[in-house]
Amino acid sequence: MDGFAFSGEALCGRFYGGGDFTNLHRTIRRLLIIGAVMAAAFALIYGFFTPSIASFMSESESVRHSIADLRIICILLPVASVAAFIFDGIYIGVTRTIDMMYSTLTGMLIFFAVYSGGYLLGMPHSSMTLWLSFLLFLTARGGVLAMRLKRVTDIIKH
Repeated sequence: MDGFAFSGEALCGRFYGGGDFTNLHRTIRRLLIIGAVMAAAFALIYGFFTPSIASFMSESESVRHSIADLRIICILLPVASVAAFIFDGIYIGVTRTIDMMYSTLTGMLIFFAVYSGGYLLGMPHSSMTLWLSFLLFLTARGGVLAMRLKRVTDIIKH
């Protein structure tokens, strides 16, 4: 997904800097569509092939078992992260890093609320709690950046 962010930085920066808003909007739309397709493809691959991938990555039975326990995280991670990564590239390209700061702050607050909230409710910290918190962090970042996109594209036209 980071490759899409790098492409977004370069292409959006080029079109924004050149005042080519038609191609800027077209690039944003295409990055989001291609990114969504790739995230779905990876989610499916991880869903169907988690045991094979785990066996390829480690010979340790305990590591493979841990990965199997987190299979749902493996499936959700590309879906939860795609918007955050792609929007990072877009927002860096159009020099709107302030919006990235707001999204990161929102995501961080959600991360710590979920992670420490479980602890405060007497639930032990676990890798599942940590991964769930991270998924929500990424989802919040992508969501905030998505909600601000219309406003940002309106600002950069003027």
